[in-house]
Amino acid sequence: MKMTLSLYDFRTEWARSSRKNSFSYNGLELLYDHLEETDPDYDLDIVELDSSWTEAGIDQILNDYDLGIDSKIENALERALEALNDKTIALGITSEDTIVFLEF
Repeated sequence: MKMTLSLYDFRTEWARSSRKNSFSYNGLELLYDHLEETDPDYDLDIVELDSSWTEAGIDQILNDYDLGIDSKIENALERALEALNDKTIALGITSEDTIVFLEF
């Protein structure tokens, strides 16, 4: 039996899991929208998603990945998004000034 999850259901299932603090409210929406667009029949596996995807701010991204960007420039987050998209899949910038992306 297959169950279709709404964004609300997706967030609720994530909040019930041991990985509830991995993504922000808006980060989960970006991830949900991506899954809906690319694999609408995806069977929810929170551990797999949390192990593959991450949400991070500019300082963490620049610390973990050598993107050649100075975090102090005005558009550092937008430039980091572009640089991440050159290397992996970056879903976008959240209202918390973080980026959700597929780890590499």
